[in-house]
Amino acid sequence: MLSIVAHREKENHLLVRAREKGVIEEIFPEAKVSKTPNADYLYRAVVDRAKVAGTMEDLFMNMDYDNFKNSIPHSKEPYHEACFSVWSVMNNLQHSQSE
Repeated sequence: MLSIVAHREKENHLLVRAREKGVIEEIFPEAKVSKTPNADYLYRAVVDRAKVAGTMEDLFMNMDYDNFKNSIPHSKEPYHEACFSVWSVMNNLQHSQSE
């Protein structure tokens, strides 16, 4: 999971954030990732907006799974459990609003 937000000071850049080591580098191999122990997200990198957009487009255009939770490898069980927890919370929210 990545969190991508506008950079507060660099107009043409985005702040790419992650909670797990190596996730940013997996998507943006050239990014200079810093560890920020006192921040909400432990890992972050400043990435050019156009690079983020191009990378996301490539990921979307090459997506081949039809179920996200099932696409997570068994070797990433803690990540799968975290995703399932998010799915469950959002599913509950959906059902609470469908009445």
